[in-house]
Amino acid sequence: MRLLRGYPQTLVSKTLNIHSSTLSKYENDYLLPNVHVLINLSILYKTSVDKLIGHSYKNSPKKLGHKFYNDIECSLEQLDKQR
Repeated sequence: MRLLRGYPQTLVSKTLNIHSSTLSKYENDYLLPNVHVLINLSILYKTSVDKLIGHSYKNSPKKLGHKFYNDIECSLEQLDKQR
């Protein structure tokens, strides 16, 4: 995303107040940024956090039939019935 915007690594790291090696680790999937960094990156890159983390509604857990999502959905339905 940084390269698509044409931003140098030093500019982004200074803007986010992080070390350039930390930014490099984020970009190369060696380290996950915290939520505050993700929000600031989304503002800087003018995109959503979803896009930054590679989430799309095409690949959402519900559409893929993800077991965890289905379990939660069933539990919520049961709670609603008990009310």
